[in-house]
Amino acid sequence: ARGNKTIYLLVCVVLVFMFAWLPLNLLNIFLDLGLLNNLLGSSSSYRLVFSLCHLVGMLSALANPILYGYYNQAFQKEFCTILCIQPNSPPSQEIQPGRTQETAVRA
Repeated sequence: ARGNKTIYLLVCVVLVFMFAWLPLNLLNIFLDLGLLNNLLGSSSSYRLVFSLCHLVGMLSALANPILYGYYNQAFQKEFCTILCIQPNSPPSQEIQPGRTQETAVRA
């Protein structure tokens, strides 16, 4: 089960990276071949299309921590520790309103 999750994680990371950077690479290939010269004749339209394609590519960097967090339980645990969140804490350890930490531990 753990090996399968690792494989799914790697496949997802590769697919996200590939599809995120595909538009920018296709834009560059089409521009090099001269196929988009008429469509992107002005400098401002080229900059806009390039910026959008580059933004989509950079979103792969945003997707990576989300994917790692979804597939890796050790990552989830450390992330919760950093944010001071108690993952899956049993209800008996929750502090009820009007009680202090010390009285909750004794109860």
